Amino acid sequence: MKKVITLFFAAFLMCLLTGVIAAPNAHAAKVVITINNYTNKLVSFAFARENGYNTKENTTIGWYNVQPGSSKTIKLFNYNPNDNYYWYAKNSEKVITKSKDFVGWIVKGRAFKSINSRKLGGGSRVGFRYLKNNNGKATINIGKR
Repeated sequence: MKKVITLFFAAFLMCLLTGVIAAPNAHAAKVVITINNYTNKLVSFAFARENGYNTKENTTIGWYNVQPGSSKTIKLFNYNPNDNYYWYAKNSEKVITKSKDFVGWIVKGRAFKSINSRKLGGGSRVGFRYLKNNNGKATINIGKR
């Protein structure tokens, strides 16, 4: 009987420990980005995540459109404080971001997701700007307030 109780207790502790370890990953926090478009034009955004030297996990994703004079909050990527996040923006007339912080792929005119830094059909390489964030929260302001 003592052996059965010991085995039951050990199994219970193992299940509890597995739940504690898995719980943080089950509900991983997302990167939350608030975009304020103070211009009179629709602005389109693409975002990128870089996982240090592991280029197999680099990802670019877009498009997120923000109407003139409005704001939008989006949740992207599972937040990891060791990853770097970047953004790219353009309107119908020009590219708003010009940076060489990160070079990633974009596709014009449609939603896309590029993984492992591979070129997508119809894609082109552009410079993304570093996204300053505070524990996975960031704000991007386009135009004057």
